[in-house]
Amino acid sequence: MVSALDGTGVNALKEYIVNNARPGSWKYEQGFYTDQSLEEMIVLCVKEKMLNLLSEEIPYLIIPKVDLIHEDGSGCLNIVVSLPCSSTRLASQLMGPTGNTIRAVAVSAEQSLSEALLKPVILRLNLKTPKKSNKP
Repeated sequence: MVSALDGTGVNALKEYIVNNARPGSWKYEQGFYTDQSLEEMIVLCVKEKMLNLLSEEIPYLIIPKVDLIHEDGSGCLNIVVSLPCSSTRLASQLMGPTGNTIRAVAVSAEQSLSEALLKPVILRLNLKTPKKSNKP
């Protein structure tokens, strides 16, 4: 039995791993961190923050779409992500009071992306609402 809490069996586990490890070539080259595309990482990060900060069905109804990724001269990534909403009700819930909810999603996602990519990130979220019809 192994317990990380009190350390029981940890040395036996280490010994087992060292004794059974086989030499071989690396599957990925040095400096390779993930097989996900940058766009996929951005979408998943924004989605994660929406799941953490929003309730009910809202995060499941909004599919983030990366509109722009641009690296400026200083190495900072400028990213624009659109969040299409199917109704104004959904858009207002995503905005939150005085824009606090969408701002919290953006700040949290920006920080996580910056840590994951090891470079500064500026993230802008564009809320897309349905066009109002001019029916009389």
